[in-house]
Amino acid sequence: MKKLIILFFSSMLVLAACGQKEDSSSNDNNEENKQDNKQKEDSKKENANKSASNTEEQSTEEVTTDEQQSSEEENTNEEENENLNYKNVTDRDTLVKILYGDYTEEQKVIAYNSAVSNDVIPQGNVLEGPASAAYESSLRVESGEEKSIYDELPDDNEPSDEIVDRSNVMDYVEDYEGETLDTDSYTFKEPETRDDGSWGFAYYTKDGELAGSYIVDEYGMVSKFDEDGIEE
Repeated sequence: MKKLIILFFSSMLVLAACGQKEDSSSNDNNEENKQDNKQKEDSKKENANKSASNTEEQSTEEVTTDEQQSSEEENTNEEENENLNYKNVTDRDTLVKILYGDYTEEQKVIAYNSAVSNDVIPQGNVLEGPASAAYESSLRVESGEEKSIYDELPDDNEPSDEIVDRSNVMDYVEDYEGETLDTDSYTFKEPETRDDGSWGFAYYTKDGELAGSYIVDEYGMVSKFDEDGIEE
């Protein structure tokens, strides 16, 4: 009987020990699982922070790059404007850059007139308005779409086919002055031919003092001189 009692108590002790061991093992597993979960959460947070940081850095770099590109483009445009001489335009590309670039209207007009003077483009028919409109008119004249009004105007510098003589020399002088000679205030001497084929005559005040003179060459070109013989 004692042996059975002892055996019973021994079995109870063994079962209790096994239960404690299982509880301890279960607690250890729970601790390990908690630590693993915590590490995973910390890793996720760290990765999220890194991702946000990288995104912010990338965004900052993109903004900085855009600002640098914009600044470089502005500097390039300013340097290009400084390098273009709008007062002496000798090619069409330069003219176009000025007319449609960041220049004042006054500078554009100067550039257009310079291009016309340098035979870069023909004179357009637009006398008022923006220089770009005059340029577009020049292109139409060049292509034959428009007829230049300047082709119909006489050129005062062209030699005349008419022979200059005593009978018409005064007419050339009046054309030069744009009005008839003031015979009420001045006395005009009779024109005389010169050795080079030109004609010349002087004019005096009513008091008899020399007021000036004219010379008309054989082509009808007039030169005017003051009382001291200096050409005006």
